[in-house]
Amino acid sequence: MTLANRLTGDWAKRPFVIIERDDLAYPGEAVGSFLDSIGQFLYRPHCRSTGAILLSPGQITGGSGYEMMVLDHSIDAAEERGRQLVEHIAKVLAAKGTEVTSTEKLIWRE
Repeated sequence: MTLANRLTGDWAKRPFVIIERDDLAYPGEAVGSFLDSIGQFLYRPHCRSTGAILLSPGQITGGSGYEMMVLDHSIDAAEERGRQLVEHIAKVLAAKGTEVTSTEKLIWRE
């Protein structure tokens, strides 16, 4: 919640969800490459007030998964944006040869 407060001023006014995958096994990739592949979903200060923030760059480089905070105007919208992001990441990984069987794991809703 501290990160959400720092980014938005008041996390209660900008609901969020945390999504994670910690069960992936792929070669890993540079964080910049990963962020490029999900660019349309990213939170961009001063450009848009909603979007995703990568919380676990080490999991990306290690190939084990990811943790992301997804901010939106309502909790339901954040959850939906999170689902879309998880599905998009699964497609990106599939294109690189990594099979992802389950595509959703929501761990925190606030």
